[in-house]
Amino acid sequence: MFHFHEIPGDKAIYSEVKIREDTLLIQMKLTGDKESRLVGFFDEENIFNVVAYDYNHKIYPEN
Repeated sequence: MFHFHEIPGDKAIYSEVKIREDTLLIQMKLTGDKESRLVGFFDEENIFNVVAYDYNHKIYPEN
């Protein structure tokens, strides 16, 4: 079972991962790992592009 969701538009997050603010960021929990998340976005071909590996779940820790 995958756990992923949008990251609300917080300008600090976008500057952290250095992408445009109009990009819808998603975080995805890694299976079997309590804290680590992949942060990225889906492109026009529905391919998930990873822009950050959030080892300690600090980019968006609310969920």
